[in-house]
Amino acid sequence: MEIIEKKTRTEVGGTWTDRWESRRGGLSGLFGGTREHGRTYQNQTTIYEERQKQEFTDGSVEYTDWKEVKRNTQQVCIKSW
Repeated sequence: MEIIEKKTRTEVGGTWTDRWESRRGGLSGLFGGTREHGRTYQNQTTIYEERQKQEFTDGSVEYTDWKEVKRNTQQVCIKSW
């Protein structure tokens, strides 16, 4: 009997931060000030793999090597302030 096994794994890549400032102003600058904002991002790659498993009538089992079926990379925000 032939069976297809599937697995998913996630690899984490580089991390980077975007920063910016906002200024608040009021009447003639009386309530002014700056505030720093930012977001930290990380690359995450999800890899989908599968292999074939062959079971024989004598009880022995053979596997093929895992092969990549699909790869999905996305930028994920892991921190925001």
